[in-house]
Amino acid sequence: MKPGVDVNRCVPSSEESVPAWREIMERPGEWVRRLGYLEMFMAVGGYYGTLNTVQGLWLSSTRPLLPEEVRQALTIVARQTAVLQLCVEWRGLWPWFRRMKALLVPFKVDHDNTMSVYYKMQQMSYDMSRGPLWKARLVPLPPRSPGCYEAVLVIAAHHCITDGVTNMVLCRETLEVLNAIMSCRQHKVIPRLVIPNIAEEYVSFKDCFYVLKYFCSQFYCCLIRNYNKKLYFNGALQQPATRLAITKVLHKEYTVETSRKLLLRCKEARVTVHSCVVAAANLAMLSVAQKYSSRELDAALIKVMNCVNMRRYYPQEYKESPGCHISLEEQERLIRSSDASSKEDIWCLAKIINDDLKRSLIVDKIPIKNYPLALPSTLSLHINHQLTRLVRKHRTNCHFVTTNMGDLRDLLPGRYDGPVEITNLLRSVSSELTGNPFTVVFHTFLERFMISLDYYTTKVTDEVAELFFFTLANYITNIAHHGTVLVNPEA
Repeated sequence: MKPGVDVNRCVPSSEESVPAWREIMERPGEWVRRLGYLEMFMAVGGYYGTLNTVQGLWLSSTRPLLPEEVRQALTIVARQTAVLQLCVEWRGLWPWFRRMKALLVPFKVDHDNTMSVYYKMQQMSYDMSRGPLWKARLVPLPPRSPGCYEAVLVIAAHHCITDGVTNMVLCRETLEVLNAIMSCRQHKVIPRLVIPNIAEEYVSFKDCFYVLKYFCSQFYCCLIRNYNKKLYFNGALQQPATRLAITKVLHKEYTVETSRKLLLRCKEARVTVHSCVVAAANLAMLSVAQKYSSRELDAALIKVMNCVNMRRYYPQEYKESPGCHISLEEQERLIRSSDASSKEDIWCLAKIINDDLKRSLIVDKIPIKNYPLALPSTLSLHINHQLTRLVRKHRTNCHFVTTNMGDLRDLLPGRYDGPVEITNLLRSVSSELTGNPFTVVFHTFLERFMISLDYYTTKVTDEVAELFFFTLANYITNIAHHGTVLVNPEA
């Protein structure tokens, strides 16, 4: 690189005045670019040791899974994936991404219990200013049959450099390279450089006023009036006050038959699986509140925040670009017991949710308008961190968040050209300091619908979380097989 060249400027792939593709130039130790609003929010969480994304890949191989070959695959992918080379440093009054001066591959073999390793990875903190902001562990499993070797590869990456799409791409490319290595083949990994913060470019001056107005209303509702009364249904659910701030995970996978039936039911009702699951989660939340409430609770306002992939608004060339490119969309509605009383009622609720979400994403483009909201929302992390330290109850702002990756058949296949395949997948994010007690995580992998619940010890008890997840999982089963959430066992 020539002296005096601006290392942070965008480099077009052609000499067109408006390039279709832009990447940030590479150089060890360079200041790459300033963090965007949501990346800033995630980085603040990083300083408090939270907002860590974790992927658990259950692997099956016809050849031994050697740690040195796994390390080699991770090294090749990290060398070609710029976000795995980043750290976060302050430059003046704003944090910037900076490229590490040397590539580090934080990989180890761990012989502990699989979920123990998973939780350890989830709770790991990072030196944000030094990096790396990711880690990997290989957990060997005892063989279940001759010639079959199994292990779990756990990959954690901080949310300021990654999101759901990025994590799936990293996992896919690691498996492709690992299979090539074990098959003695060459495999070329596509270089994936840091792209500009495109979402921020879409935010208009008018959107900033919208965010300011919205934040002031949320600040008043959540902090002054205390949203906890609404979230915990006026005391029906218990809110813990504890210094133990950790994320716990409950998980269920459905059979291929049940998964196919669920998809067919949704197609017949002309709604997405996402809208169906959100409808079931709303009803499950109301059901749990009714079981704990000492008085009649026939209806309740329930607020849901949906995590949205912002690449949906980007040019097609960016569909797999690495980084944290997400925003939030929220819906609050009155959920009634009668919404679960019949097939017609449950699908009517799902259709309303489906249409509202579609209008929000396509017509109103609420995720773009909400994008700047991430910056003032860092205040909630500071407040909840202090409340944890003081053993006080957290402040909250919604009943649950959803993160749905859809069908992963293209983004993360299970089978590859080689001896290793992925047989199962678990993903989660540590979010103990955010304003929601639950995150509902779901996707379809190898034709099996999978759902998990991240819940936080600072927001909800084990008993309530387990009942909510059991009720939700049961509702989804009933919808798939009977088309409704409530089934008479004598029918």
